[in-house]
Amino acid sequence: MAVSLTCGVADMSVSSELKTVLDAFDDPRLLVRADHTVAYANRAFVRRYGRQDFAGRSCYELLFHKSSCCAECGERCPLESAAVTGASETVLRRELGPTGVRYLELCSTPLKGADGRAVLFMESIADRNGTQEPLNLRGVVAESPATKAVLEKISLVTALDVPVLFIGPSGSGKREFARLLHENSRRAAHSFLCVDCRGLTPAKLSRELQLTAPFGLSGGTLYLKGIEELSADMQGAVLRMLETGSWVDTEGASCERADIRLVCGTRKSLAELLEADVLREELYYRLCVCPIRVPGLEERAEDLPEIVRLTLQSLKAKGLELRLAPGVCEALSRRTWRLPHVAGSGLIFNAAILC
Repeated sequence: MAVSLTCGVADMSVSSELKTVLDAFDDPRLLVRADHTVAYANRAFVRRYGRQDFAGRSCYELLFHKSSCCAECGERCPLESAAVTGASETVLRRELGPTGVRYLELCSTPLKGADGRAVLFMESIADRNGTQEPLNLRGVVAESPATKAVLEKISLVTALDVPVLFIGPSGSGKREFARLLHENSRRAAHSFLCVDCRGLTPAKLSRELQLTAPFGLSGGTLYLKGIEELSADMQGAVLRMLETGSWVDTEGASCERADIRLVCGTRKSLAELLEADVLREELYYRLCVCPIRVPGLEERAEDLPEIVRLTLQSLKAKGLELRLAPGVCEALSRRTWRLPHVAGSGLIFNAAILC
């Protein structure tokens, strides 16, 4: 939500009234100019970080002790996102410091002047360390460091209810991780709907939302598979849903409330999503609040023995009992698994290695 601000001072100095408002917040807040220099830090920020020399310094210097802005360091900047969308933007940052790993949730809200343009940006900083509950893995194999890193990040966002973007090669298990996120969130009692974006239209998605048993998707999670396939019309519809919290019905005549958490998956990198206008810039910034990279099987060798065991168990339940020849797991661990049809939750075995 954008905030209106009347600013009559040309150099954008901060009024005593605005300082009083910021000091009333219990959480750390910064007022930041468009060039990333800090105009004011509230009392909660000074107490938390012990920095009183904030005037004129950059936000990335105060928060991350860096000499370059987030975008130049390969991170998404919430201020720059908010400048594009004109609305509050949130990102989750993982940082490695002297005391170990820390996670910060940064939210930047544009404060607009009388002409409707952003004069300043209010940034709130929330420490998300220690807030995550242990995940119910629901059969997801997590022996490898690569998979454990994915689960660590999922655990940080289960309670935040923000959009999450899973990025990984085809068959890496993005949908299973999205379902895991759903089943560990407050929306677990409601439906999880996976929709392929290829050929998707607003009318088709509206029907899917309405038909999801038993009471539609209200309160649930919508997983959009392959967002790089979204048409221009669909991108506009998804952006409208994120901005207004409502969805146009199948006739296009009225809007329905959409209490939905949006989770997406893509095989493209973040850079590729912006190249050649694959995604509209506004939608890109809305979806990339928390990008989570999902590794392919070639990075998860430690997971393979358990994946094999579960796969054989599943086949046995379907009436096909198989056993592995000696050395199969070692042979599988040496494969690259860069095949479009190989899924992270199941393996396609060659008959020659089964007996």
